Amino acid sequence: MAASAAWTQVELDSRSCLTLEQVLRAFLAPISEYHAWAIIHQTVQCLLRVLDTTDMATSKYMAVSSRDIVIHKDGFIHPDTFLLPGLDRKELTSELNVMGELGMVVYEALDYTMPDDVQRKLGKNLEMMLETMTDVDSGDKGIEDCELGKDLMRKVVDLCRKNVEVESEAGEHYGGVCRALVVEALEISSFMAIRLYQNISKNINWSIFGAFVQEL
Repeated sequence: MAASAAWTQVELDSRSCLTLEQVLRAFLAPISEYHAWAIIHQTVQCLLRVLDTTDMATSKYMAVSSRDIVIHKDGFIHPDTFLLPGLDRKELTSELNVMGELGMVVYEALDYTMPDDVQRKLGKNLEMMLETMTDVDSGDKGIEDCELGKDLMRKVVDLCRKNVEVESEAGEHYGGVCRALVVEALEISSFMAIRLYQNISKNINWSIFGAFVQEL
């Protein structure tokens, strides 16, 4: 993605969440590999819970852009990531495809604001996992697709666990990373808003403004 994004002030919504898009716009920079591992782990864990706790009658949706991934301030991925309807949301019809789309969203977040002619060098393990996620055969249908999709989800979760020093603490570790990411995005957003206000204030001719107010 070319460096054409604009800074945006962000704040928690009514669910106490930020979207990944808001995080990117707050930093005006790509996420780190450290963050990518955490977002993948937490999002796939959320997806598995959604699939396990809902039936076929419940509409579920693909996460096809950074605005679809909803990060709670406590470090988990909100179920609305896959359950909240919207005019431009694609229904989840393939467990394999949803993993491929998630991989592409993370790729784009890792490239955010980078020039189109610059290719980011990723660590071998992360690159292999993203390739595994995005190199899916969407030709499989029905039960077979579901089983293959869930196998892929569990494989990705396992790879994420192996990326931390103590595998049994992966959930706590990645939750902490996402929690810190939200805090940092809010803090830098607040700082930037204050600086912007200060810069605007410096450029205002307050004597003219005061005279204008007195005339009202």
